[in-house]
Amino acid sequence: MRKFFRFNKYQNSICVEVYKLPSVRVGVEFGENIVFRIGAFIQLALSFNFRGLNLWLYKKGIHNRGLEFNIGFSDGLTVSLNLMADTMDWKRGQWKWYWNISDRIKGKVEVLKKVIEERDILIPMPEKSYNAHAVLADWTWKYQRWFPMTVRRCEIDILEGLPHAGKGENSWDCGNDATFSITTGKVRNIPEAVGNLVGNVLNTRVKHGGWKDYKWDRVKQK
Repeated sequence: MRKFFRFNKYQNSICVEVYKLPSVRVGVEFGENIVFRIGAFIQLALSFNFRGLNLWLYKKGIHNRGLEFNIGFSDGLTVSLNLMADTMDWKRGQWKWYWNISDRIKGKVEVLKKVIEERDILIPMPEKSYNAHAVLADWTWKYQRWFPMTVRRCEIDILEGLPHAGKGENSWDCGNDATFSITTGKVRNIPEAVGNLVGNVLNTRVKHGGWKDYKWDRVKQK
């Protein structure tokens, strides 16, 4: 959930955002705006975008810097600390520390891929069907000091792309966009993967497209 408060001719703004993220974090990030973040699985972000403040950050050389402590759970158990390191391009010697506790416990990992099925397919969309290529495979992670884990998932490449609207959050994603490839989560077969892909694209059309249903040609009628 996100709410913007905009004012004056320079489009200065304050943004309040609440979202879910499997982590415990607190910190501040200096980017195109200043963002304060705090939360435990339910995150709160306060973003301040002021023209004069942005220029001051550039002049002081602290643009794209951050102060943050984070305990994450999305990629195993991780602990990270950032003390004014470059958030876009971290270089050796800067104050940024990251430790994946799960990886330390499990040890080195070897990733194996076994192809189960590979073929050309059609992606059925309301406006037409799109040519695509699908690879169903078993991915196995073998750890040095842990039990192996195998997941069957599907990679789908769509040459033409499945069209949908961009999220509209930044200047580069305000127009039309498309999905050209995906790697699914756990699936049993290619048809299930295709169903997940179609559902995700239709959901994106409804959520970000600005029209009330999933029909792509509604954009042309505006």
